[in-house]
Amino acid sequence: MVLLYKKGDVPCTKITVDYKTNTVEIENYTEDLLDRAFGIIEHPTMKDFEEFIEDRSIPQSRYHFRTEMALLGIEDTSPLGIVKHFHGRCAGDNFCIDFLEE
Repeated sequence: MVLLYKKGDVPCTKITVDYKTNTVEIENYTEDLLDRAFGIIEHPTMKDFEEFIEDRSIPQSRYHFRTEMALLGIEDTSPLGIVKHFHGRCAGDNFCIDFLEE
């Protein structure tokens, strides 16, 4: 899977995830640590990637989570499924995620 983490239309980090080998590779396009997907981490682990995705998702502990997801028509309520649906957008910032390859 290949993802592009962007601030507005500006690419910040390309993330390549290989579930077969359980590896994550990144290519940062910015020197600004605050705009990078993993900040100062140059060699993220699969755990780092999962935490990144969870941070860009709606918490499953949210009140009426299942009801809200059903109203929005979201069948895959995993953090990755939610991030795919909303393109990783969160309130309060200008970042998004494009899924380039599955």
